[in-house]
Amino acid sequence: MREALSKTSAGSPTSPASAAPAHLFALLYAVAVLLHIAWLPVLLRPTFDAPPFWLLSSLVLAAVAVIHRPASVSRLLGLAIVQLLDVAYFLPVVPNHWLLTGIVSLAILGAATAGALRGGRAGLQLGALYQTLTPPVRFSAVIFYFFTFFHKLNADFLNPDVSCAVRFFEQAVSPFPALAALPGVETVVIWATLTAELFVAVGLAVPRWRAAACLLGAGFHLLLALDAAHVFYNFSAVMFAVLWVCLPAARATRLVRQPGTRRFGRWHFLGGYALIVGLAWWFPAEAWRVTAFGFSGLWLAFALTLLSRGGLLGRCNVLHFARNARRLSARPTPRAPIEAHPARRRAGVLLLVPALVLLNGLSPYLGLKTRTAWQMYSNLNLDAATSNHFIIPYSLDIGGFLADSVRILATSDPALNAGLRAGAS
Repeated sequence: MREALSKTSAGSPTSPASAAPAHLFALLYAVAVLLHIAWLPVLLRPTFDAPPFWLLSSLVLAAVAVIHRPASVSRLLGLAIVQLLDVAYFLPVVPNHWLLTGIVSLAILGAATAGALRGGRAGLQLGALYQTLTPPVRFSAVIFYFFTFFHKLNADFLNPDVSCAVRFFEQAVSPFPALAALPGVETVVIWATLTAELFVAVGLAVPRWRAAACLLGAGFHLLLALDAAHVFYNFSAVMFAVLWVCLPAARATRLVRQPGTRRFGRWHFLGGYALIVGLAWWFPAEAWRVTAFGFSGLWLAFALTLLSRGGLLGRCNVLHFARNARRLSARPTPRAPIEAHPARRRAGVLLLVPALVLLNGLSPYLGLKTRTAWQMYSNLNLDAATSNHFIIPYSLDIGGFLADSVRILATSDPALNAGLRAGAS
C-alpha cells in the first residue's frame, strides 16, 4: 500500500506529492466495489438472478486493475463506467450503499469531463480530478447523513421494542448476551445512533469540525462492519471512501505521509479476497459463512491498517488526532497548487450530484419510492394519509403510487401467510 500511495513522479508538476490522497481514494473506491460483489449467486446459483457473466467479470477486472495501479486515471474511469452499468442493470432494486457508489461514480466521470473540457490533459491528472470531485462528494455526504438521521425521527425508531437500532445491536452482541441485558442499553443505542449521524452530517458541513466528523464516521462504520451476518462491511467500505474525500486536504496529505512499519497492503487484500472466493467454491455447504465472515474480517483488517497508518492507532490516539485537527482547522490552510486548477472552479454542473442525493432522500415524502432512499433501518413508515414521523404528517404522494394500495387476503407465500395469521390473532 505504501508504494501505491507514494508513487509520484519526482519533479513533475502534474503529479505532485499532494496527489497521494487521490491514490488512496481510488484504492478505497476499488476495494468497496470488490466487497460489494455477492459471490453466492455465482457459486451456488440460487433462485434470484446473478449479474451477467460479462458484467461481473468486467466489474472484478476493473476493480483489480485500479487496486494494481491506483494512480491510473483511465483505470479509475473504466471502473466508474462499469459500476454504473451494474447499477443500471439492477435498477430499481439497488441497495443504498451501491446506489451511493453509483453517485460517486457519476461524480468521478463528471469531474473527468469537466477537467478534460477546461484543462486538457492536465485536467485528467488524478490529483486534479480528485480536487474537482471533492466539493460535490462532500456536499452529497452531508445530505446523505442528514437523511439517515432525519428518517429516524419517528415513533418506532425511538421505541426500544421495535427499533432497528436495538435489534441489530442485540444481534451484533449475541456472543455476549450480558451486554444486551444491561439496563438502559436500548435507549443508549438509539440516542447514540441519532447523535452520531447528526454530528457527522453537521460536522462535514463545518470546516472546523470536518476532521473530527470523518473520524467519528469511520469509527461508526467500523463498528457496523462487525455485524458480519448482515453484510454491513460493503456499506462501511463505501463510506470509508466517501469520508476520505471529505477529509480536509491538509490532514489527508499528512495522513498518507505518515511513516509506517509492517502493514496489511493492497496485495494482501487481493490475496485474501481470492482465497475467500476459492474457499466458498470448494466448500459450498459453508459458502455463506465463509464469505460473510471472511470478507468482514478482510475489510476490518484493511480498515484498521488504514487507521493505523494514519497514526490513529498505536502511538497517536484518537484524542490527539482530534485535538490536532481542531488546532489546524483554526489556521488558514495553504492550498496545494493542484487545487487551483480551472476545472474545479468551472465544474458547477457537478452540483447535479448532490441534487440527486437530495432527491433520493426526499423520495418517501414526495411519494416517488419508499425503498433505497437512505432510510435503511430507520423504521420509517408513511403513506398518503398517515406517518410515524414526528415532523412529516404524510407523504405528498405526487405520483399517486402510495394511494393505490392493496390488501392481501390470501397468498401461497409461507412468510406472508405467517404474517397474516399473526395479524388475525
